[in-house]
Amino acid sequence: FVSLAITFTSFCYDLTKTYISRWNGSLWTAEGTVVTITGPTSGLLKSGIITSISPLLAYGDFTLITDLPFADNPLPIKLISFDDIKSGNRTLLSWELAACCSADAKFEVEKSLDRINFSSFSNIRGSETNRFYNSIDNRPGKGITYYRLKMIDADGKISYSKIVAVINDTKGLLITSVTPNPVHDEAVLTLSAAKKGVVLFQLYNLSGAIVKQWQSNVAEGTNNIPVTVSGLSAGIYHLSASGGDTKTVFRLVKQ
Repeated sequence: FVSLAITFTSFCYDLTKTYISRWNGSLWTAEGTVVTITGPTSGLLKSGIITSISPLLAYGDFTLITDLPFADNPLPIKLISFDDIKSGNRTLLSWELAACCSADAKFEVEKSLDRINFSSFSNIRGSETNRFYNSIDNRPGKGITYYRLKMIDADGKISYSKIVAVINDTKGLLITSVTPNPVHDEAVLTLSAAKKGVVLFQLYNLSGAIVKQWQSNVAEGTNNIPVTVSGLSAGIYHLSASGGDTKTVFRLVKQ
């Protein structure tokens, strides 16, 4: 079972039309739900707890969804994806939300050359009718440029996307994230490649032994590649990606 709390900052107007949804890797699926606890109200805003009716058959990310129009039952920002594509001397950035958001929400696209110090270069307001957004960086840095999305909800709550990267060079690989991490059975690694080609992935335990390896074709730019670690013992592993004379390593934790 899974339970999600609905607070006043969830912007929920109708508990009976609010449901639990699970991300199955390609789309959000509705889980059978029932309101088990109804809390206090604040004007139109409701609070309470939504719980799945039956035991879950799979793990995943969960959020709240509604089948009502945004104006009738608004919900907070929930990001599905944030991606970048190298296009000549420009970087094309796009993101998708699970549902439309308030027009008072704001999105700031930030970039960094060192993955530590980020600065905003694009500001976009939310939309009550659109889940898809995009922005263009006409001046990416030389070498590796990192990007992240800063999301400011209508109530002022701030959250950030994962970090993605573009390699402005003739060669290079970089694993920017593994999600989720720690991982139970399956995860998705985000890899940025300077050019398309074949990449060898190897998973090492702390003793340095290779416990899993595979090859995958990658495209220039950002690639999202599934990783399966079911059957491996819990612990810390190092995941390497190598192609040509370039290698990148990322640490992941198996639960």
